[in-house]
Amino acid sequence: MLPQVAQIDNLRYGIFLEMKRIFLFIISIVAGLGLTAALTFAVTQWLRPPALHGLVMQPQQPAYNFTLMSHYGQTVSLSDFRGKWVMIYFGYIACPDVCPATLAELNKALLLLGKQSEKVQVVMITVDPERDTKE
Repeated sequence: MLPQVAQIDNLRYGIFLEMKRIFLFIISIVAGLGLTAALTFAVTQWLRPPALHGLVMQPQQPAYNFTLMSHYGQTVSLSDFRGKWVMIYFGYIACPDVCPATLAELNKALLLLGKQSEKVQVVMITVDPERDTKE
């Protein structure tokens, strides 16, 4: 009788090992699929171009004239650019990251306009006049 009990125990242990192996295989597949999904999501988010943020001002209204000093020390008025679209950017010369990147984007936009870019004037107005001097 003892040998039959041993055989049954061996059979149960064999079934247990087989079930454990199948369980680990299924867990590995699920974990692999989860990791693949997470990496796919992360890469697609990383490669997605940033969304454009902004708003369209309606109705269009003419801006009031103003006069400022240029980096050459000359006075410049908004009316000097009459007949052109004026894009005003507020920044400062020592700006380390956002200002150069934004001005580069404005430059790309002007290049895309081609000859029509002659109808556009980009004006940068400093927000740090104490450091941004004509010197």
